[in-house]
Amino acid sequence: MDAAVAQISKSVTVRVEPNTDVISIAFVHENPSVAASFANSLAEAFVDRQIELFSRPGAVDFFRDQKAAFEAELEKSAAALDKFMRREATYSISEERSLLLKRRSDISASLTATRSQLAEKGGQKDELVSQLRRLKPVTSSPFVSGLVDSLGSDDRTPSGSRSRTGSPSTEYKSSVSDDPPLLMVKVYQESIVLLFRVNGELTGLQRLQTQQQAELQGIDTELRGLSAKAGEFERLRRELALATLNVETYSKRTVDEQITTALQAAKFTSVRVIQPAAIPLRATYPRGHIFLLVGTFVGAIFSFFVVLLPRPNDGVELTPSDRTRGRL
Repeated sequence: MDAAVAQISKSVTVRVEPNTDVISIAFVHENPSVAASFANSLAEAFVDRQIELFSRPGAVDFFRDQKAAFEAELEKSAAALDKFMRREATYSISEERSLLLKRRSDISASLTATRSQLAEKGGQKDELVSQLRRLKPVTSSPFVSGLVDSLGSDDRTPSGSRSRTGSPSTEYKSSVSDDPPLLMVKVYQESIVLLFRVNGELTGLQRLQTQQQAELQGIDTELRGLSAKAGEFERLRRELALATLNVETYSKRTVDEQITTALQAAKFTSVRVIQPAAIPLRATYPRGHIFLLVGTFVGAIFSFFVVLLPRPNDGVELTPSDRTRGRL
């Protein structure tokens, strides 16, 4: 077997054509039909070997099994994420955080406006109380004076910072003693009504401020809760995204392998025979005219050297008797 392979190897010639991807195969045999058939069979065997080397038996089943496994993982990840969102009533951490931050910004702006109105109404109330305390109907009546003091009290002011006016001062008496009585009563009535109104507005603003502060605290609590849930939510989302990517990848690979297997079964490959060997019309070896020319050339050279070779009697002097015998 080895001897036959060695003999065939001597008869086979394989070479790569310069600057191409073409391989030429030649086989020398005394029978032209055998030579052509063997060269074609060798080329077909080479193509089949290339297909076999690049084929992957069982690849389609492998990718199909992997796809099924990742589909099960995808279903599991989707169920876990859905369960988490239902339990926590959360569908998008980022969107909920954005909405909460917007609400917090709006409430903070409203709270700032409320505090500004409180300061404005507080100043208006202080001014009204100051005016009422200078009116004679207030300074002359302890009851009215106490009423004004009670209306003018402010929880924001520390106790002791305001002193109740028990009796009118000399300055107040002198400032209002010359006012017309009817005018003072009119001013007193309008000021009392306005003071009641301002007190009501202040009470409403204080309640609004308390409500807004409570809403801010609630939003801050929700934001902290979202931060605590964000880690688990993002982990579940990453698992779902990874499972989805794996399913898509192995689905594509399965289709690719199915196409590749079909092409290999049909023997579609980049290696192909572009020109089958044909039965030669004349022998390529030996070539008679070449041997004739070579023989003639070698014979001529041999004859030339024979002529130039020295003969046996060259350089020997003959005696007279030898010459006489030579003539006889």
